[in-house]
Order: sequence, then structure tokens, then C-alpha cells
Amino acid sequence: MKRCYVDTRHGQVHVTMAGEGPAVLLMHWVPLSGRMYAHELSVFAAAGYRALAVDLMGFGRSDRREGPVWSVPQHADVLEDVLSALDARSVTVVGGHYSTPMAVELAQAERAARRDIRALVIDGGPMLPPEALQTLLQRARIGSGPGLKDDDSHRSWLWDQAVHTFGLFAPTDFKLDEAHLPQVYGFIADFIDSGLRGDMSALQPYDFAQRLAAVALPTLVLTAETEPLRASFEPMVAARGDCMTHVFPVDHPINVPTRRGEFARAILHFLGDRSR
Repeated sequence: MKRCYVDTRHGQVHVTMAGEGPAVLLMHWVPLSGRMYAHELSVFAAAGYRALAVDLMGFGRSDRREGPVWSVPQHADVLEDVLSALDARSVTVVGGHYSTPMAVELAQAERAARRDIRALVIDGGPMLPPEALQTLLQRARIGSGPGLKDDDSHRSWLWDQAVHTFGLFAPTDFKLDEAHLPQVYGFIADFIDSGLRGDMSALQPYDFAQRLAAVALPTLVLTAETEPLRASFEPMVAARGDCMTHVFPVDHPINVPTRRGEFARAILHFLGDRSR
């Protein structure tokens, strides 16, 4: 794997990459970073693809700022600049959870034509009923740290928050063991890099359903049976119309150490079907 920084019109972006060939642009969940795809990059590379895992603005090692977050179109501007700077060709864009709207924005006709974007993969998205989304956000408990507390609870807050949030999206039988400990530590590192923020406000003014319906590229919609955003799967499929779908059995494999590579293989299967 190689790493680099790319200067864009809205700030500096960190990218981890592997392989050569048609590009697969991977965008992470929040408050994670491109680190979440570390075990998938080699699978794409072995199949003859150039995998690019970006840290979105405000997360991971990319720039962050105080005040208003970048909008969905601004994130897409940044990602266009990344693709241009890295001379990425025949691109498949992959968005998950928070980054799904960024992928959909990149797949709009005018951007797709400029950056040689050929296919779209979306993995969860903001099409939950408002009350269900609010409940999920409350369960995630992502926000600013607790500040100094007289009872010293601030000493363990970050660890407790990491285990709680990772457990929410991890396997149904999640327990803190040797297999999952590196993932929890990775979550803590990413959470610190984000400034202990999980700001979702960029999604509020974005008409996701309308923009998804406007996509003309071949599209794969992913979910898993126990995925917390599972309820968004059918609405996304309905909004997109003609598309391929894949439901991972039980838990999302990106969070299961024994199922590493399964996420990439589902996307590679989709891309292989398109080439036949």
C-alpha cells in the first residue's frame, strides 16, 4: 500500500492506495477513515484494480476545520480533485453510510463525464424515516466529549464511546476480544482525528432521493441483514430504479475479521458482470 496527500480546492486530503488498473474510490463511514478498508485494498489490487481509500474532509488525516462542515457538493469537488490529481481512470465510486450522498453526487452526469466515472456502489444511506434516523443517532451517542467531570468519568469516556459505537455496527455477537481489539483502537484513533465529532449536518440540505434517481450509471446497492441502516435499502433501490443488489448474510462483513475481503468480492462480482 502507498499513502499520499492531495491538495484540493477545499483542503488537503489523505489517500491510501493499492494496485493498478481501473480505479475504485472507497469512501468511509463516520467517524471512521479510509482505514476501514485496509483489508479490502489488497483484494481489489489482486483483481487488477487500483483501490483508493480516501479520508473525507474533516476525518482521518485529511484537513478539518471549526465551524460549518463541508457540504455534499463541496465534498464531491474535493473528490473530483483527488481523482484528477491521481489520474484515476474508469472509476467506480463506493459510498457507505455518511459518504453515500458524496458518491451519488459524484455519479451525477456532469461530474461523471468529467472524471471518467463508470459505476456507482452505495452501502447504506440517509433514507431512513426521520424518527428512525434520530433514534440511530441517539443510540450512537456521537458528539463532543464530556469535558472535565467531578466524578472523573472523562477519563474513560473515549474508550466507552468507542466500544459502544463500534458495538452498534459490529457483529450481533460482538465482544471485546483479541480479534476486535485492533478495530476498536482504530476507531479511537479515527475519532480523535475527527476532533471527537460526528457532524452529519452536511446531509440535511441535500436531496438524496432526487439525486439518486437522476443517476444513469450502473449501480449496485448493498446492505446486510443486521445492518443498522438496513431500513434504507428498499427505499434506495426504489429511488434508483434499475440496479443490482446484494444483501450480506447476517452481519456486515466489513466489521467481521473472519470475513475480510467479502465486501470487495461483492463489488468485484458486480464489476465482472458489467464487463461480460
